[in-house]
Amino acid sequence: CVLCGREDADPDIYGEKSQDNGVCTHENCLYLANGLSSRWARNNEVHNIRPEDVRWVVKQATRKICYVCGERGATIACQGKKCKRSFHFPCGCENGCISQFFGQYRSFCQEHRPAQTVQVHQDGQTSCIICLEHVEEKLSYQTMVCPSCRQAWFHRGCIQQQAFHAGLLCFRCPQCNDREKFLPEMSSLGVQVPARQPAWEAGAGFTDMYQRHSRCDASLCLYAQGREQAEEEGCSSCPAKGTHRCCSALKDSAATWECDDC
Repeated sequence: CVLCGREDADPDIYGEKSQDNGVCTHENCLYLANGLSSRWARNNEVHNIRPEDVRWVVKQATRKICYVCGERGATIACQGKKCKRSFHFPCGCENGCISQFFGQYRSFCQEHRPAQTVQVHQDGQTSCIICLEHVEEKLSYQTMVCPSCRQAWFHRGCIQQQAFHAGLLCFRCPQCNDREKFLPEMSSLGVQVPARQPAWEAGAGFTDMYQRHSRCDASLCLYAQGREQAEEEGCSSCPAKGTHRCCSALKDSAATWECDDC
């Protein structure tokens, strides 16, 4: 990636890697680079950024030294008041910096990063609600809590993976199910919530749940063409099992039918 100088390709950390006219970039490096983040926020389309725009940012960054690794080419500047620190996106991730993937796509160094201010108290040892391992005794960069119920504690890495799997529409507190306070707080603290459908709906694992059943499962099928043939208006809408009207003695006026399992 010309913006961070790394070959890594983990999409959970860097976003998708792309190449355009010899310019290779990570998606997240594009989102957050100085001179590009404001354009992305305004246009809401990262693909509108041209290779020459990226080259210009890289040229400007040659004078910027990453305060984490000490190398030149730092394309991200801390937005803390009067802070002059710059860093590469992956260096910031490894050093506890925070980047926000909404609004103006701002980033903050370890000293100026936002922190949770909710008043909470732990009763004895508390476990992460996701991985069930112990969390720290107080709020920190790595240890977070739901701002709504104040009972659900979790590690940053655990809630980030939850966000990746749930997507924007389904991301919420895993304990109290709150979304109104939970989503804005987690996003402001650097948890990236992608605008995509939940992972459990993206694959083929749930395909059968969205298809009508086309086989008669009545104990005695009376349909002349057999169980595997669906009657034009006779099959139930039950996704698990089906029937012909005549096989379950359903009147023409019956609009629904439930199998024994339901």
